[in-house]
Amino acid sequence: MNKQRQALIRDIYTEINRGTIVKDEKLFTERELCEYFHVNRSLLREALVALETLGVIDIRERQGTFLENKPTKMLSDSLDFMSEYSPTLLHDQSIEARMIIEPKTARMAAQNCTPQQAGILRSEIPFLYNLYDNEKMDIQEKATLAYRHNIIIHNTITEIAGNTVLANIYRYLGDLSRNIFSSLGRSPSGFQPYALWPDILIEEHKSIVDAIVRHDCDGAEKAMYDHLQNSKIRNSKTMPGQSLTNDSEPAFRMPVEL
Repeated sequence: MNKQRQALIRDIYTEINRGTIVKDEKLFTERELCEYFHVNRSLLREALVALETLGVIDIRERQGTFLENKPTKMLSDSLDFMSEYSPTLLHDQSIEARMIIEPKTARMAAQNCTPQQAGILRSEIPFLYNLYDNEKMDIQEKATLAYRHNIIIHNTITEIAGNTVLANIYRYLGDLSRNIFSSLGRSPSGFQPYALWPDILIEEHKSIVDAIVRHDCDGAEKAMYDHLQNSKIRNSKTMPGQSLTNDSEPAFRMPVEL
């Protein structure tokens, strides 16, 4: 199946590049694509999800499939990698990759943080607390805005670390994670953890920020690792097919050898 899927992904990508299956930035319907490529709908959907994960297309419920980005050489070189693995596996592995990179990034941020940068980071935490005290917004609106500020916090920490290579790697992993969420039917605007566990998430980010601004390198590294480990568990609960409950989260701690 992997070889069939990989071949179909390449075929769809090639035809997108040629413009043969796109009209006004919108791909043919699934039925038309099945007929065009002589495949069943299940295999077609697997291929489309992989292309959405890459950021090539945007699958919109009840609207169709739209061209998101023009094909590039870099995307073409990534097709073999992306088509070999399921979005769920890639999601888990992207979190694992972040668990290797971001704790060290937080350590570097704690070393380098200036008073001005500390002020910027500190301001995000009261904003999140005040956001959830706002009775005029529903939980999904709060979750959407909180998710955006989640990205701001992580991006700011990466910038404070001062390593351009790490910053670019983090941006790639962040984009990959968001595309995978989308391909699994979880758009960032409906990011479930901030609707289910806002208090826990805010406290975890507060622990990271507090350690960075007081230049506690060990504490910042550990707080970031714990946050990502907990996030991996929380995200697994919000995957399709998993029940969404408000159970309390266990505390996962960094092993001593790490």
